[in-house]
Amino acid sequence: MSRAIKGRGGRPIKQAEEKRCIQINIRVTLAEHDYYEAEAAKVALSVSEYLRRAGLNLKVAAPKSIADAALIRELNAIGVNINQIARAANRGQDERDYWRIIGVRVGHALSEVLKRTQ
Repeated sequence: MSRAIKGRGGRPIKQAEEKRCIQINIRVTLAEHDYYEAEAAKVALSVSEYLRRAGLNLKVAAPKSIADAALIRELNAIGVNINQIARAANRGQDERDYWRIIGVRVGHALSEVLKRTQ
């Protein structure tokens, strides 16, 4: 006796018009194959997806890196400093000079983020 399982989760079933059921085969040279693989790897796509997007004149570009390791370290250091200043303020210590320094560092870091994301 089998029961229908309800709410199995997983990816929803695609409609008939959404399914990729037709295969197109083409022959390419070794050089073309290497070129397509290299171009697809540059933009972190499979060769099939790269060719599909290129054939439909869709955007085929490398994803922009939002932040690099040095920038992440700088922002982390700023966060640590802010935490230290907050603790000192809670103990009643005057840390106005440190707040000014942190403000300058935050401004520089944000400027760098904006430059790299444009």
